[in-house]
Amino acid sequence: MKSLKKISMVCLLLLGRYASPQQSELDAKAWSEDLKFLKEFAEQSHFNLFHTMELDKWENSIKDILENIPKMQDHEIVMSLMRLLAMVKDGHTVLYPPYEGELAFHALPLEFYFFDDLLYVRAALPQYKNLVGKQILKVAGEPIEELLAKLEPHISRDNKFQVQWILPLALQYAEVYGLLNNKTTFDAVEFTYLEGDTEQTISVASGPLQWNPMSPFAPPHWTQMADAGNNLWTKNAANFYWFEYLKENKMVYFQFNNILDKEEESIADFVERLFGFIDNNDVESMVIDLRLNNGGNNFLNKSLIHKLICNQKVNQKDKLFVITGRRTFSAAMNLASDLEQETHAIFVGEPTGSSPNFYGEENNFQLPNSGLIGSISSRYWQGGKTSDDDRKWIAPELSVLLTADDFRNGVDPSMKTILEYLENKY
Repeated sequence: MKSLKKISMVCLLLLGRYASPQQSELDAKAWSEDLKFLKEFAEQSHFNLFHTMELDKWENSIKDILENIPKMQDHEIVMSLMRLLAMVKDGHTVLYPPYEGELAFHALPLEFYFFDDLLYVRAALPQYKNLVGKQILKVAGEPIEELLAKLEPHISRDNKFQVQWILPLALQYAEVYGLLNNKTTFDAVEFTYLEGDTEQTISVASGPLQWNPMSPFAPPHWTQMADAGNNLWTKNAANFYWFEYLKENKMVYFQFNNILDKEEESIADFVERLFGFIDNNDVESMVIDLRLNNGGNNFLNKSLIHKLICNQKVNQKDKLFVITGRRTFSAAMNLASDLEQETHAIFVGEPTGSSPNFYGEENNFQLPNSGLIGSISSRYWQGGKTSDDDRKWIAPELSVLLTADDFRNGVDPSMKTILEYLENKY
């Protein structure tokens, strides 16, 4: 919830670096000490560690890990600790895969994404261009669904839509494929994909991480499934916040991607400029796009909410729209809740990646021997309509799914839905 200059839920998961596939010098005693540290830190720091999980399950899982540490490889121990914290079932209580040193996980030069619950490669280094845009059917000769089922319990989450966001990120690390066939070396992973009506197989080598997947999209020099520049919502995703006037529709499109102040213009100053434009131009509607926003500093949301509440020009039913998605998380989830309660916005797109009331606030730790890093939720955010609001997400009034064909062809079904809605209303 605080500045993303701190360790965020996913950034360490995504900053992995190459390491040779060898066992570290950590012995069972060192790993056992790390597990004890993790147990005590979680129990002392979490706002309510057992809000979902039973105490017996927690203690039995720790006992099981302790008994098996002498028989496990380092990567297996790491995965078991990730699974332990994922049992808590909140997105800010997480152990990140190693990102440097002897324990560092191997990275694959691929970007995965779920379209219609099917796994696709959305981008890759040019040598693997044949994979881009293809549905993954198998890994190491086994159905991809088997790996996903075994990996899912290791993913910290607030709800199932956040899992759709995080699972593809975890699949960039070769060590997770060891869950399927007990691999102990991770120089390459074999993928089977659909080429027309034919199954094709390719071996993808691991190595140094080629990009920072905290970015919503892979770098432009990778082979892409679609040209990002051809679509409003993908063309400027690295910019924390920006807007564009769609003159033909008399609409302001505002994409809010990261709730952090930019050096050249704070969020508060940007909001002043944004609403100055709205007040002084022929604007009939506004879209706030949060689908790529996975958080930042919750307290920077206030200037936007205050301006919207007071602006009768766009804060009206059928004039204000909010696009959400699986990445709408943390401080962006707080913003979505405020928009739901304080404005007349119509929500469009996918459900949010978090719940209105959720455990959050990164409280970071580092294990003393392995150096593994993670976070434990230390606050309970009540952004819901009531303190007992038990919704797992905000469900859009206008539900829209992005298909692989939509993305490939540069179609934004969320914006298309909004424009069609307005056309039918007026």
